[in-house]
Amino acid sequence: MKKTKQILGLILICVISLFSCGEEVKEQNETHQVTTEVPDVLISNTEVSEYFATLDLFMGEYISMVESIVETSQEAEKNGGEPSFGDIMSMTTDLTGSMMKMAPLIERLGELEKEADILKGDMTSEELEAFMNTYTKIMMRIMEMGQKLQ
Repeated sequence: MKKTKQILGLILICVISLFSCGEEVKEQNETHQVTTEVPDVLISNTEVSEYFATLDLFMGEYISMVESIVETSQEAEKNGGEPSFGDIMSMTTDLTGSMMKMAPLIERLGELEKEADILKGDMTSEELEAFMNTYTKIMMRIMEMGQKLQ
């Protein structure tokens, strides 16, 4: 009986955490500032602009999630080697919250790639070069994160 109450209590805490993260997701997505600048050549193409804005939101959340999990793990190693139950719950909460934020962004990126002909070669060579340079800048953020974590 005691074990059943503990399991129900844990499930209740998880459900409450899940619903409370949902409001935070909406607030953070609305307040996040886009850090990727879309070149003037591509601004007139709304699909490309929206693609980069969505990709920027996704990358920002992904990098934030990884840094948070690694930071928690490194603190646990400094304090005793093994992550405590609280550390594991913190990492799980970070992961769950970030996945809730990233899921609609991934979905929207997929829709943009299917609906719009962003990546199908209907751009001029100048637009394609600007697109690739902007995309490369976003991917460099991942490399910088990897170097910072090492």
